[in-house]
Amino acid sequence: YNYTLISTGNQNYTGASVTHFVEINKTLSQCFMTFNPVTPIAYGTQVNVSCGCTNMELSPNLWRNGTNVDSEDDTFVTLGAGDYDYVCNVSATANYTGATNSSVYTVTPIAPALTLTGLPTWTQNFGTTTNVTCVANTSQISPILYRNGTNVGLSDVTMLGAGFYNYTCDSVATQNY
Repeated sequence: YNYTLISTGNQNYTGASVTHFVEINKTLSQCFMTFNPVTPIAYGTQVNVSCGCTNMELSPNLWRNGTNVDSEDDTFVTLGAGDYDYVCNVSATANYTGATNSSVYTVTPIAPALTLTGLPTWTQNFGTTTNVTCVANTSQISPILYRNGTNVGLSDVTMLGAGFYNYTCDSVATQNY
């Protein structure tokens, strides 16, 4: 800004002027994020991410992996297992600088609960039909039943000869399990 004082003078004084330049700098903005709970968390646990900036002229923006998620600011959400790049930012305005804060948030996969069931019981006499099943606590995985190392599908309904049989219930890893 340029301020100039001009005096035209009078019968006793000559005219004069004084000029002063005033510079007003932009205020530095800062952005911050709060994660509740802190990283890492296990799949199925909700997270609340809050984004705020000191720029009083614009609202901050919250981004996850390059997608605007302003609607999730300060809201609990459930994310799939993986690493998430969060950014909280605000643009520069006439009176404030722009600012950015970034952080990686990690959601770890969890182990599924697999149940192996043998009917009528695990010990039988020869001549009895048995039904062995393998089930999981989630539809996100497909359990696999093995008898003596051979895949027999989800269940094994059969009459076996006398002997010992090793049944294993297994699953293939997915994003969340």
